[in-house]
Amino acid sequence: MRAGPVLTLLVVLVILSGLMMAPVILSALMMAPVILSALMMVPVKVTVEATGQCSERRARA
Repeated sequence: MRAGPVLTLLVVLVILSGLMMAPVILSALMMAPVILSALMMVPVKVTVEATGQCSERRARA
């Protein structure tokens, strides 16, 4: 067994596994802004609901 063919096989396997992982990594990168925006939306929703309740109470009073 020479080292050359083994190394080329390893490189090919690494490249193939990298290509298999690429869509996963890309989808994760695509999802990151969505997740961040969702996390940003949570406090906004909470504050909007709180202010809405306050304005409703003021309107009643």
